[in-house]
Amino acid sequence: MRALARLGTLFACCLWGAIAGWAVALAAAQPEPPPGSTLLAYGAVTLFCGGYLLGSWIRGRTPSVPALRAAAVTAVAALAAKALVPGLAAWVAVLIAAAVFGILCGLVRTHARR
Repeated sequence: MRALARLGTLFACCLWGAIAGWAVALAAAQPEPPPGSTLLAYGAVTLFCGGYLLGSWIRGRTPSVPALRAAAVTAVAALAAKALVPGLAAWVAVLIAAAVFGILCGLVRTHARR
């Protein structure tokens, strides 16, 4: 059960990172006000997750360092994908999160077998 909770946290961090990277890319591509509803939704999710992380940190229950690194890597991947191909649909962010999560799970599993 503990491994399942760790994997869930890792996936949530990947998803958060992808949404955050996507929101930054959207904000950079469309700097004129008012922001669209998509940018507002992504921004709200990003800020909620950041606030939740801060609240958890204050309580002393932060995600692991690998989970936070996963969020950062996924954010950079989503930002780069959206910046390089502006026409990508929003669901690509979820696919990026799933791909990074899969790679990380493979690395963790391979590392654990050594």
